[in-house]
Amino acid sequence: MKTTRKPGRSLAVLALAAAAVLAAAAVFHYAGRGVLNARLIEPQGDPAALQGFTLQGRVEHSGNARTTFAVQDGGFTSATELDTDADPQSYGFGSVSWGTLWTVLPQDLDAVNAAAESSGDTLYSQASRLVRICTLNLPDGSCVAFPGMTCELDEPVQVAAYWDELRGGWQAWRDAADPGALPDGPQLSFETPRWQGHYCFVWPQSTDRMTAGVYRVDQALSAAEADAQDGSQTPAAGGSYGAVSCLYAPPEAARVLACLPAGDLMGVLYLDAENTMLLDFVSQDGRCVEQYPLAAQVDPSTAYAERLPCQREGQAAFLAGCMAGEEVQLWKHLVVVQVENGRVSRLYNEAYAPARTALGNESFGGDLCLAQLDGTGDRLLLVEEAYDVWRWTVRGYEERAMTKNCYLTVQDTAEGKMLYSAKIKTDQLSGWGWGSMHGHVYNALDALHTLSASSYIDFPDLAE
Repeated sequence: MKTTRKPGRSLAVLALAAAAVLAAAAVFHYAGRGVLNARLIEPQGDPAALQGFTLQGRVEHSGNARTTFAVQDGGFTSATELDTDADPQSYGFGSVSWGTLWTVLPQDLDAVNAAAESSGDTLYSQASRLVRICTLNLPDGSCVAFPGMTCELDEPVQVAAYWDELRGGWQAWRDAADPGALPDGPQLSFETPRWQGHYCFVWPQSTDRMTAGVYRVDQALSAAEADAQDGSQTPAAGGSYGAVSCLYAPPEAARVLACLPAGDLMGVLYLDAENTMLLDFVSQDGRCVEQYPLAAQVDPSTAYAERLPCQREGQAAFLAGCMAGEEVQLWKHLVVVQVENGRVSRLYNEAYAPARTALGNESFGGDLCLAQLDGTGDRLLLVEEAYDVWRWTVRGYEERAMTKNCYLTVQDTAEGKMLYSAKIKTDQLSGWGWGSMHGHVYNALDALHTLSASSYIDFPDLAE
């Protein structure tokens, strides 16, 4: 007798199978939660050296799993949250960008408008004097615009204004000359630390409009307010909005490199007229309370400063140095400063060489991610980027890859002797293929994050 299989039974079997697969996957993920946690491996030295340091980090895994870890009171803790239904967590910091516009001076506007000629939706004219309007877009989405420098030309250059259909008016006059006809402005920094309730930025070199120094944003517009400025029926000069003021202009500064908030003082790193690198500490009212010379005869064309997170109240850390050519490092110093009660209580200033990993005949240097002094200033905590090297063979060919990791070390500040070291190790959720790539990002509060971006290597199907 011929029987007919009921469709409902097949659907039930499939549903049970699907449920079993999902349950197994959930068990697998949650059972592996402990494996995902960060841990310290390959320890060397005395772990008691971690006493007095504070470190917080986070790993973003594939599948929206998040691992947090911390060093607190000498102990290391970690936990993993599995939340596959949530969107990936944002890192809590906004971008910083600069915009520049060469436009006509307001006092020349009438003459420029009178000489304008129309070509479709564009007006063209000539100007002999231009002003450079600098627009700073801040991490909170606000922005400020101000005149940074002016230029008087021997020969007039072409300027243009464009009809803005959305606003129903003309945009501001802007330079339309060939590239190179106007001077380059100062190379502006994207570091805008927030200090005493205000964003601050470095103006590296003096111009006719602004003195080299550290400036404070006193007033800014929201992006919507800045964008809502109506067009005019007659082209205007590019305008400034908001307000900035000079917090501190170092005397005879040839180039200002960085501003470094440390508690209730602001550190200002700069080169003077003799190419000596100096670090001034400034109070909220713009008064220099302490000064430290860091290096003499610095190459002004290649001098640089890189601010580092330190995750300790009242501390600032940075790498300073200069280069010879593009690859040769003349010198690099790590500077960590502790400020207490309005005075500098500790200053660490020593040469620094990054950790390196050899891969075949090549050597790769990792970045310094974090530097922190303990409460006494006798010990220094470093978190550095380094590499694990992996090699395997596929179909007779040797493949190799590098995985970035964090190395945590504690050393004494007097002799640089290593007291303790370990690797911060994390694993990722499973996926097709194998391999991962790690990098480091920081939020506006200088909290260290280890970002694990999936970079799985898909092996070819042998049947193909």
